[in-house]
Amino acid sequence: FQAEGGIRDRQGLLFVCMINQGFNTVSAVLSSFPNEKLIVNRERANNAYDSLTYYLAKYLSELPFNLLPPLLFGIVVYSIPGA
Repeated sequence: FQAEGGIRDRQGLLFVCMINQGFNTVSAVLSSFPNEKLIVNRERANNAYDSLTYYLAKYLSELPFNLLPPLLFGIVVYSIPGA
């Protein structure tokens, strides 16, 4: 029966981690989208670049910053079920 409890504990931990990461992502997008929309509209009106170029550059430039927090979170949480 101890194995079943361990499985349930890990399922609960996985659920909490997924919800946590999902809300972090949504809150980051919701806080930055209005400001970025103004910039993108202005740049597109000036024919500086198209939408694909902007979002590709944005994605690639933010990739290290978007990978580091979940990686650190995963490293910390990895040891919790065994504690």
